[in-house]
Amino acid sequence: MKHYKVVILGPQCSGKTTLKRYLCKDASLPLIEEDELFMEMHGGSYPSDVEYKEKTLRPLLEERIRSTESMIFLTSYCSPVLLQELKSKGFKVIQLLLDREEFNRRNEKRMRKDGYEDANTWAKAVFGFHDEIRESGLIDKSIEATLPTETIAEEVLEFLSL
Repeated sequence: MKHYKVVILGPQCSGKTTLKRYLCKDASLPLIEEDELFMEMHGGSYPSDVEYKEKTLRPLLEERIRSTESMIFLTSYCSPVLLQELKSKGFKVIQLLLDREEFNRRNEKRMRKDGYEDANTWAKAVFGFHDEIRESGLIDKSIEATLPTETIAEEVLEFLSL
């Protein structure tokens, strides 16, 4: 099995879960989402206490990522310090780009159809983080999140085969 060291970053509503579902057709890909790790570490449910999640669970999550030999990790946030460290260990970083207008459209749809909370609560911080890491040169490849899922998956797989 080929080993992958990849972080796929995208703000909420950028299609990370949809991309993961599409890529899961290939069972050999070691895909995991941040929310899945949080749930696993919290006994199967997503932690509602943000302080507990960030101060207790996030360090455990980060240690697991550091120690994994093969992972395609999908997340909306990864500390720039951790990204630097992961890049020094051979990780590649792919960023899904989503503009605010499309984010708002997708966010409204998720709230209405799927009962999600309003992601605007933390959107400004997440978009700021994504701008910061792009400007700091931590991104190896950017992909427009508005492309069809199949196209995004093809671009990711093509990039991973390099």
